[in-house]
Amino acid sequence: MIRSLSLVSCACIAVSLSAQELPRRGALGLQMSPLTAEEAKANGLKAGIKAAGILPGLTAEAMRLAPNDILISLNKKSIGATADVSAVLRTLRAGELITAIVNRDGKLLTLSTKLVEKPKQKPDGFEVVYTHVVSNGNRIRVIATHPKGDGPFPTLFVIGGIGSYSMDGEFKAIPYGNILEPISKAGYAIIRTEKPGQGDSDGPAYTDLLFNDELDAYVTSLRKVKTLPFVDKNRIAIFGHSMGGAFGPLVGAAEPVAGITSCATMYKSWIEYNLENSRRQSALAGASGPEIEKQQVDLSKILHYTYNDQLLPAQIIKKYPKLKPAVMDTYPDGKTYSGVGIKFFQQLSQKNLPEAWVKANCRVLSLWGDSDFISTGWDQEEIANCVNAARRGYGEFKLLKNADHGFFQTTSFKDSMAKWGKPGNIHNPEVTSVLLEWLGRVLK
Repeated sequence: MIRSLSLVSCACIAVSLSAQELPRRGALGLQMSPLTAEEAKANGLKAGIKAAGILPGLTAEAMRLAPNDILISLNKKSIGATADVSAVLRTLRAGELITAIVNRDGKLLTLSTKLVEKPKQKPDGFEVVYTHVVSNGNRIRVIATHPKGDGPFPTLFVIGGIGSYSMDGEFKAIPYGNILEPISKAGYAIIRTEKPGQGDSDGPAYTDLLFNDELDAYVTSLRKVKTLPFVDKNRIAIFGHSMGGAFGPLVGAAEPVAGITSCATMYKSWIEYNLENSRRQSALAGASGPEIEKQQVDLSKILHYTYNDQLLPAQIIKKYPKLKPAVMDTYPDGKTYSGVGIKFFQQLSQKNLPEAWVKANCRVLSLWGDSDFISTGWDQEEIANCVNAARRGYGEFKLLKNADHGFFQTTSFKDSMAKWGKPGNIHNPEVTSVLLEWLGRVLK
């Protein structure tokens, strides 16, 4: 009886959350720059962030922040970096009170206002729809664009790579927007699902996100998408890039789709991928053969303990003290890898991706740029081979010339590595033309 009541209570909560409108996050609208040591000393400060610019119509303007103000705290939380600002904003919704303490020309000021809602994407030859789903008790933002008219339309379901970022906004300002905008204008509905804790979505800080929770958010979103009137539920393809390419077959195995396009991802196990990637990137960085070999031996032990034994860094160090330098080199903060918690990757390491590719039972396009030093061409080819072994002719591999992991125009691994994360990179449009050709065959 108690168990039944518990299940009913959970169901009621889920229905209630589904019925409620998911409120928007706010937008501070503040361009920020680090505080120099000289500026800090001149103002008698240990930390702070300088206001470099104020964007019109948003919270900073309503608060009457001014250029060159030094932001010291937000809602009583000390500010020393842009990440501190983001940490405060993710706890608030539009309309809630936000209070800043700033240093303006040596004087402390307290400024307060209501948080202004983040602007929604504007229609631009297409319609824009904001909705949400409930996944593991979290409300997850789903953003859709679709051609004008009733439809239903062929649909691209987007799963991005690793990282803490939002997919909400104008195409020109979001990750993958330079790929998605032309596809949208070619007559496709586009679905973007915010990760738990990102954008409007409820959920933990990115460092605490679990792989299985992010996976459930995508599966739940896809099921909701099939009920939307403008979506043709029989003509949906997943676009998965990098880590999104690992989620892709797992989502497709759980909820049928017509196709999956997988870009710059992995096929082999997480441990194998890490060892191979480490060796390649160390060589590109100029490490010697003996240095790389020692590093690989230590790394192989650490990966085994982390992913086969499911130990956390502190537990590895306690059990194997001699590995401490190598453990801290692999996990510098002892908690995360690539910005997300170790437990995220421990859950990923338990997944059988080749099995998921077979279970997905759909058409597959696997893409790889020949300058991609973060993933391998072998993995992408093997995805197509695995699919074709199960269903002949269902898998395709396409090599993109002069393209790297981020679809930028580069000429080699070294060229891409030298430019990675720096401004001025030029998008390689071939990825869009290849996607449009494949989508045209698979969905239309």
